Amino acid sequence: MRRGIFTVSNPKPVQVKGMLKNNQNFPRRRKATYFFAFLFSMAYLCLLIFAPSLRMGFKKSAAAPSLEQERERAQRLLLSGRHDASGRYRILSFVFQGTRWAALSMNASSVCVATQICMDQLDSVPPFVDSAPGAVSVALFVPRDQLVSALVMLQFLRLCSRNFREKASVHFIVPHGQSFLDQNVVETAGPLNLDCRHSAGEVLEAITAGRRLKLAAKEARPPAGMLRNVGLEHCHNEWRASIDPHMLFPETLGAAALADFLATRDQQAEKSAFVLPEYVLVRGEMPKNRAELLSHFLDGKVRPKGDNEEAYAASLLQRWQRHGTASSSRVQVAFKLLKFNFAFQPAFVTKLGSPRFDERYSQDAMAKFSQVYEMLMQDYQFYVLDNAYLCGYRDEISTTPLSSDLHIFHESHLSELISRYERDPLALLKHDHMRHGNLREKYV
Repeated sequence: MRRGIFTVSNPKPVQVKGMLKNNQNFPRRRKATYFFAFLFSMAYLCLLIFAPSLRMGFKKSAAAPSLEQERERAQRLLLSGRHDASGRYRILSFVFQGTRWAALSMNASSVCVATQICMDQLDSVPPFVDSAPGAVSVALFVPRDQLVSALVMLQFLRLCSRNFREKASVHFIVPHGQSFLDQNVVETAGPLNLDCRHSAGEVLEAITAGRRLKLAAKEARPPAGMLRNVGLEHCHNEWRASIDPHMLFPETLGAAALADFLATRDQQAEKSAFVLPEYVLVRGEMPKNRAELLSHFLDGKVRPKGDNEEAYAASLLQRWQRHGTASSSRVQVAFKLLKFNFAFQPAFVTKLGSPRFDERYSQDAMAKFSQVYEMLMQDYQFYVLDNAYLCGYRDEISTTPLSSDLHIFHESHLSELISRYERDPLALLKHDHMRHGNLREKYV
């Protein structure tokens, strides 16, 4: 006799009754089995789905070196590198190199974006790298006792920022002849606890033992021109730009759009500089394109970079704002600059071979203007780009007067340039206001 899945060879009344009773209980056991199988399947499915994200998003330091390993690496780094021209600093090249750095550097029309920062600004690197339309070369000044902290911070950025891990290279500038090992880094047993759920600012504050805000005033920083030169000289692309770390490229400016434009200018661009208008966000969200930028400007949500009217007029931003918005996001020339003044300190893209920044200047203002003036003496042409600009969350303004830098420019550097090129395009040598006028106490 066959009952369900059971076979009874000699059915007796008692046996059949028992079998029937057991057979009636079987569906309950089967339901329980199915229920636990379902729970197990769901748990396994969740493990498959969320385990990779847990490993990537909340990755700690399973693959990160220990603090002792970072100290050993710091010691090895100090045995490498080279001195700068003054002999006061050591330059440690390619302390970190992104996985796609070499490939991005071999693209003929791609732009390498160089920037320069100090240790207290290191958390601004990820958004800058995210916005950059190509490889990024970061010149990082590291105070005398922060070398290990800087290495730990780079490990965090490598683990938690994909674009940094792929696109960036970092080069250290450290004071020569000092003790570099940071004795204030919190001791940990085993690997470093790098948790990507924390922001870069929180991690920087933690690894510097709460001394982040003191770093700015703790060390005499290298000259602005030197920091910019270190960033640029490690760019391997033919096209390069030196950009402040708090200025971001628009979301719509992809690497391909800028590369396509530069490819069309390759033959006639040996003495060309393509200017990027610069703005600062006052309130609201960062504009995504030129149309949003102009709308934000009319609403007072953005303003031109700089704190004086001369800097605003120098870049002809009013003309750029009146220039008709292009029908597409294609990068093109809006107009050519024909007139310049002393406040002209633009951000621009140019080919390898442009003049270096003079390393005698302590601040960016004179380092940038003196480079531009030498470019004018070499017959460079400046073109303002449409659909390409920079916008930052803040405008970094130095609290140090320009008196010493102006003195260097007027008393020595300007005469050197005029003697070398036998030109003075803006007749600056004749203007006494450079020494005694309003510009003497300008803050930039």
